[in-house]
Amino acid sequence: MADRLPVADIDHEYHRQLGVRVREEFPTGLSVLDLCRCRTCGLEYYSPLVAGSPGFYAALSRSPRYYSTARWEFEQAAKRIPCEARVVDVGCGDGRFLKTLPNQQRLGLELNPEAIREARAEGLNVSDEPLARQPGAHFDAVTIFQVLEHVTNPREILGELSRILRPGGQLFIAVPNNDGFVGRAIQEPLNLAPHHPLRWTKAALQFIPRLFPLTLEWLITEPVGPAHLFSYRREKITSFLTKPFRSRAPLIRLNPRTIFARKLANLAVMASLKVSLRLPPPTVPGHSYLALLTRMRS
Repeated sequence: MADRLPVADIDHEYHRQLGVRVREEFPTGLSVLDLCRCRTCGLEYYSPLVAGSPGFYAALSRSPRYYSTARWEFEQAAKRIPCEARVVDVGCGDGRFLKTLPNQQRLGLELNPEAIREARAEGLNVSDEPLARQPGAHFDAVTIFQVLEHVTNPREILGELSRILRPGGQLFIAVPNNDGFVGRAIQEPLNLAPHHPLRWTKAALQFIPRLFPLTLEWLITEPVGPAHLFSYRREKITSFLTKPFRSRAPLIRLNPRTIFARKLANLAVMASLKVSLRLPPPTVPGHSYLALLTRMRS
């Protein structure tokens, strides 16, 4: 166990930063979440596992901070999917990725009714049918971007993704990179339960082929881009400020020391951005991982 997170502090930061209350998303009487790491596969998770309700996501979607148009993985995946491929985008949202594809045989799966309406208004084929209703060995390419961190049943979902892929088909998975600055950022509610019950690592992604008939072709890391420069610099500064007190700052702890560190880091980053918008070298790990796996042929 790496950390203990007070539920009251989580609720406070969701409300302060995003205008959303989350206390009722957790079991009655629960006061602390434990951040755990699987010794076998390296996947990190909050215990007990709590995923956000539809009401939670509806409230969250009203926050101007929630949605981002920056999607590095869209371009990376699109240029590797053949034009004639049958494609399904799982958790497609409003269909933004599907719109980048020239493919005629493209399908989106989504649960959010508002997102489905928006996608269909753009002429996209988007369904609310579950993965289990999709035919086996049917798709040439399956994409699932920034979804697996939101679920509590990743093994079940990965099994379905593998099942619907034809032999030799491509599976693209994008998740936040919790080995980098995203995983170390303090007081960042969007990387806490109930929004993210899971925290994916490189080791966890590399473990997937041990469970399913899939081969990991490559695993690449997003470089730090302009959209994440503020968060990257803030994590570096807060880590420096809190290092004298412990090896790793608690992810969330509303005590005077961490509140002061956060405020000082915000001021320092805003000042630094006025001086320079220079990005770190491309080798510095950024926000997300993107993995390409292929379905074994036999």
